Amino acid sequence: MYYLLAILILWLILILAGDWLACRSKLTKADCLICLSGTRGRIKFAEDKIKAVQKIFTAGYTKNIIFTSFFAFKVNGDYKPIGPEEINYINKAVTEGRVTPAYAELIIKNGDFNLGAIGMRDRALSAGIPMENTFLCPWSLNTKEEALAVFELCQSKGWQSAILLTAPFHQKRAYLTFKAFAPTNFKLISYSAETSEWPRFFWFLKLANLKLFFNETIKIIKYSRQRKNKK
Repeated sequence: MYYLLAILILWLILILAGDWLACRSKLTKADCLICLSGTRGRIKFAEDKIKAVQKIFTAGYTKNIIFTSFFAFKVNGDYKPIGPEEINYINKAVTEGRVTPAYAELIIKNGDFNLGAIGMRDRALSAGIPMENTFLCPWSLNTKEEALAVFELCQSKGWQSAILLTAPFHQKRAYLTFKAFAPTNFKLISYSAETSEWPRFFWFLKLANLKLFFNETIKIIKYSRQRKNKK
């Protein structure tokens, strides 16, 4: 009996921990939707984000979709490796201090240009999203750069609200980063994409998901400390 109770309590704690990371709030209408690229090596994360984009767009919550990121990590199967022009761009980012040499090497080795902003938009177009309703921020190499590029675009368009969409494991950190760089009075709605790779009640049954959870939690703690020290 006590073992069963302990298991149920642990299960509930893990569900709540997953909910904390997924950071999902109620959808409301917004000027745009920000779809962050990224796969962590699993194509379903990308595919299910596109399904969420299509669902939100069709339901009328927004008319404008922004796709971000220069790349995503490759998955098995067909992909476009980082080419010479992209490598030059990444190496320049190193000299500018935007990314570390180690991270640049990781991008060059494991990055897929087709899963970045341009590739994600192409998937959205195939899903029925009109070209005129899509916008790109394709040069960002990390979440901070995504936020800065997106808000520059939003300000140029006069947009004052956005739905932030990414995979559940990345949603909390992405939301905190975007919130930190959002213009004054900008309304940011956090809404992670539902995916079979991260089922709400059983996400922790995959070892890869547990690793993602702990890695993201550590990054969130480090990020929070950095923000606190800057104040």
